[in-house]
Amino acid sequence: MKDFDIVHFYKSEEIFGKAAKIFEREKKILEGLIPNADIQHVGSCAIFGAISKFDVDIQIRVWQEQFEEAKNILENSYQPQHLELWMNEFALFESVDQNVDIDYMLTAIHGKYDDFSATRDFLIAHPEQLLEYNEMKIVCEGKPYHEYRTAKGIFLDKMRDEFLKK
Repeated sequence: MKDFDIVHFYKSEEIFGKAAKIFEREKKILEGLIPNADIQHVGSCAIFGAISKFDVDIQIRVWQEQFEEAKNILENSYQPQHLELWMNEFALFESVDQNVDIDYMLTAIHGKYDDFSATRDFLIAHPEQLLEYNEMKIVCEGKPYHEYRTAKGIFLDKMRDEFLKK
């Protein structure tokens, strides 16, 4: 999404199954490209009960010594995204399938940004936090994407600080 696109959310029941099928197909492709990677379905579409803007988020976890090679492989297969955020343990890529945005987060295992699957697992295990997350999204319905992204960042940073960094 572009910064000024209007954000719209879907109920989990509307998209969960389709997102899971897209993830499974992409996982098979990624396993062929980077056989030793730990490939995780993360983000709201991976959490039943979460509302989502229906983009499929995939975390590709590799050991630090494999990171550069994995990044080069992904650069040849997917569109690099947000190059300003790239570092030696984190890179973003994207593609589109059936009008669904797919975001790929390449992370070094145990690196600073290796928390996508932990965040997913926390929200699954803590329905009260998931409810707050959904409420934040409902407030952002119909607003520009950059406003949602800012609100989401604040929410997730606070949640990580309070619960995941203990």
